[in-house]
Amino acid sequence: MTSIASLAPRPASLAACTISRDLGRFDQLVAEMEAELGDQWADLSLATAAGFLASSTGLRFVVFALDAADEGNPAIAAAMEAARQAGLRIMLVCDGIGPAPLQQILRLRPDDVLAYPLPHGALREAALRGGATEATGLGPADDLAPAARRPQRDGVAIPVIGVAGGVGATTLAIGLAYELGLRHRVCLIDLDPRSGSVAAYLNLNSTVPAAFPQGLQNWRNRFHVLIATGGNLPRLIASARAEFDVLLLDLPTGDTDLATAVMAEADLALTVMEPDARSIRSAMRLSRDLDPDARAKLRHVVNRAPGVIDISGRARMRRFSGALTIAANLPDGGRAVAAAAERAVPLAEAAPRNGFHRSLQSLAASLPLRR
Repeated sequence: MTSIASLAPRPASLAACTISRDLGRFDQLVAEMEAELGDQWADLSLATAAGFLASSTGLRFVVFALDAADEGNPAIAAAMEAARQAGLRIMLVCDGIGPAPLQQILRLRPDDVLAYPLPHGALREAALRGGATEATGLGPADDLAPAARRPQRDGVAIPVIGVAGGVGATTLAIGLAYELGLRHRVCLIDLDPRSGSVAAYLNLNSTVPAAFPQGLQNWRNRFHVLIATGGNLPRLIASARAEFDVLLLDLPTGDTDLATAVMAEADLALTVMEPDARSIRSAMRLSRDLDPDARAKLRHVVNRAPGVIDISGRARMRRFSGALTIAANLPDGGRAVAAAAERAVPLAEAAPRNGFHRSLQSLAASLPLRR
């Protein structure tokens, strides 16, 4: 980093600036900037930023690092206006700013707003959302790609297919992403952008670009979410494999063509069903429609599985156990599952002792995650 206390000529290689009252309060941001840009960035004070940016050339973006002590500082508006006049991308990193002062700052229209501490990779992802790689200042395209800064992965692709509506496939996919995200780098891909179930459940932005990696959203630094259209599935899955250890794909119910296309790329697949005749027939129909190679990848998960006292339900499942490979029986989580969805919180946080959650943990631990 280069420190700029006055309007001294900047180094020719300078690509970005942070603008702050006290950058020492944002040590994680400093580490992110150094990791991405090395010495090609500088820190400006709020008092001198507007004058410096008005005469600068070659900068790509600026990052405003603000905390509660900056509330009401008129220098913020002057510096943002200078950055906008210079054609720079404006990122805002906030720590502890109250709702009303933050609303005033947001009226200045920064391009990205990030909460501090930053989730891993959030700075890079914000730059990726900016469009062309040349505009980000994070180097050439090969350096900007997330996989380029980490060892190439060979992620396992696991579609989660609800054999009928309302069987809990999205709930299962989100729960697995949460559990697997503890030890692996996980991407949950919602291939049903019309319903937007994943985005609604996790309270995410459903209008981000439906493309990889620009549309990736980091959920609490636990896993990433991509809301995607079908598009070129082989290319999407190949790109995501190189970046993530596990890909969970949430499919729309009843789209047999999409399910067939995804199964061709999958390593294994989880179909979600209930212990009723409708689900059982749909699961058997899906299995029958797939070719033998794809059929061998199927593992059926019974949600709201019959309990000990449900004799008829247990007998019904036994009749079909030979035709369907049952990977897990998940008990009915009751009202806690719906309540967690209403609060946009995974069941692991809302009701960690719930039987459904514990069974989900066992299922996650049993999945083969090596190709």
